[in-house]
Amino acid sequence: MRALSLICCLAFLLISRTPSAEACYWDKDTYKMEKQRFPNTLELLTGKFLRHSDAFYAWRIEDRKKKLEATPNELALLDDLGVALDKTGQHEEAIETMKRSMALDENRYETHANLGTFYLHSGQFKEGLVHIKRAIEINPDAHFGREIVQQYLVEYVIWRRSQRKGLPLYMGGDDGEDCPPPFRDVADQLNRYERIKEMDPKRPYLCPGFKHFGFTKFVVDKGLDPRDAIKGVQGMMKFSNHTHPILLEVLGDLLMMKRRPHTGAPNADAKRLAARAYLQAANQSVGPLQKRLYRAKAVLALVGHRNMNLKKIERDFKRELQRGDRYFARIQRKEESWIKAGKDPEKEFERTYYKKKRRTR
Repeated sequence: MRALSLICCLAFLLISRTPSAEACYWDKDTYKMEKQRFPNTLELLTGKFLRHSDAFYAWRIEDRKKKLEATPNELALLDDLGVALDKTGQHEEAIETMKRSMALDENRYETHANLGTFYLHSGQFKEGLVHIKRAIEINPDAHFGREIVQQYLVEYVIWRRSQRKGLPLYMGGDDGEDCPPPFRDVADQLNRYERIKEMDPKRPYLCPGFKHFGFTKFVVDKGLDPRDAIKGVQGMMKFSNHTHPILLEVLGDLLMMKRRPHTGAPNADAKRLAARAYLQAANQSVGPLQKRLYRAKAVLALVGHRNMNLKKIERDFKRELQRGDRYFARIQRKEESWIKAGKDPEKEFERTYYKKKRRTR
């Protein structure tokens, strides 16, 4: 059976102080982790899902280098080494590793997906896009055909970057919707959003003409179902960097448009999750202005819905984040103890966390 391919996603470094955005990889863990129960949105927002620690990737680098001495042309080992190098910030070394794979097989999906990712992380965006598009050409049905979401995210970020510097990517009123005039500057944006609390609570968004919000409008214009876009972004968060502000922002934008089945009414639970996504983007942002703007988007997510108090959601979300931190801390401690004891952390991880298939009669 053909292995399912992983979405290879990306987000750009918009300003020098913005943390580098992550894209997705293909290595030994990809297929096995895909087979596990996929985390729900709240688990992705809080980090309460299976992933490896820095200690694990440091161990894997040394392990794969030793194995490649015996079998230097084994592509799977090169994938593992490249991903581990990139995960630990050694982007140029990761690129050189994938070039070795390219010399062995220039038409391999995994090689192009990884190489494109590593180029993007090193800031070489044009080169990265070439390989990501080539990966899609080789396997257009990768990850149930939702891999196109990563390409749309690239285009969206480039477009937004040409309009405004820094984050958030979108604050409304500048897409030609039936809205107030475009914001004059960032201060005007912030002031207008912070006045939302004084607006008519029955108004669902900043202006009555909003049909789609931020990234949602972009993917809808491309003919993509926002529900597929949500799944695509969730895949990026699971296999990449679940704390990057760009991924959190676009997930929030998509959740803002989620509707209840049959009735078409706004989904209150999705709005609460959108507010959490924006709050986490604020938590992960560097500059104080970015933090305030993302918090303003969290306020916007709750406008028009009763019994939605940002302070209460923020209090609940803080506890949820603490549970996510404790969950991952247990994984870190186990991986560190396995390595210290001289055990194989890959085998121990599989034995501990991967579910075994039930026998069928």
